[in-house]
Formats: sequence, structure tokens, C-alpha cells
Amino acid sequence: MSKDMSAADSRTARKTRVFVAAAIVAGFVAVVGTALATPGVGIIAAPVHARGTVDHSQIVNSKSGVHLKTKGSVDFATQQIRIAEGDPRGGTAIPGRFSSR
Repeated sequence: MSKDMSAADSRTARKTRVFVAAAIVAGFVAVVGTALATPGVGIIAAPVHARGTVDHSQIVNSKSGVHLKTKGSVDFATQQIRIAEGDPRGGTAIPGRFSSR
């Protein structure tokens, strides 16, 4: 009878350990997910205007000096980020424009 009780206790202990481990992992995922989904302080809006995929390699050289070279398929997104006035992000505010230092 003692062996049966010890086997049952062992199964219960194992189930408890698995439950505790699963709860810890779920809590970690919830905290990380919340942190990644939280918008930055001072950001008023950041809508994504367009998304697209280029299925092949590209080489782009613009007149303004931007050089882009891809290897294979690439996903692109364009986004406008509006930052609150006076937000200390290292930029210089010019009426009607925002430029980074």
C-alpha cells in the first residue's frame, strides 16, 4: 500500500511542477507581450500607410544618396510617426518639419 501511495504522490508532484512551470512561462509571455505592444510615451500616432513584399532581389540607388540592396524576398512598410511637442527624442523641431540631429 505504501508503494501505491508513493507513486500517486509522485504523479501529483510531477503534475504540480508541470503546472507551475506552465504558469511561469505564461506569465513571462504575458509580460513580454504587453511590453512589446505598449506604445512609446510621447508618440501621438504611428499609422502604417502601406505594406508590400518584393519577391526578388533589388538594387536601388537614389539621387539623394540612399543605397538599398536586398537578397531575396523582403517585406516593406511605410509609417508616419507623430511625436508630441517637447518630447525629448534628440530631434530639432522646426515649424512644419521634424529633423533628426
